[in-house]
Amino acid sequence: MQLTELRTKALALQPDERETLAHDLLDSLSIESTGAIDEAWLTEIDRRMEDVAEGRVDMVPYDQFREEIRKKTGW
Repeated sequence: MQLTELRTKALALQPDERETLAHDLLDSLSIESTGAIDEAWLTEIDRRMEDVAEGRVDMVPYDQFREEIRKKTGW
């Protein structure tokens, strides 16, 4: 099976099935690979926390955020 065919089939799965598949694929990576991913996420979290602390982002209540996402995505 070609990668493009696999990707098409994976994207056709239900959201919960895609989530499980994504988790399984990430778990299958080597420790070194996931370590780099973890480090990248920690860097991103630090950047976002700094943006909040410095007032560079507009914060919105979670319920408002959820409603905006629901309208945009139809979920």
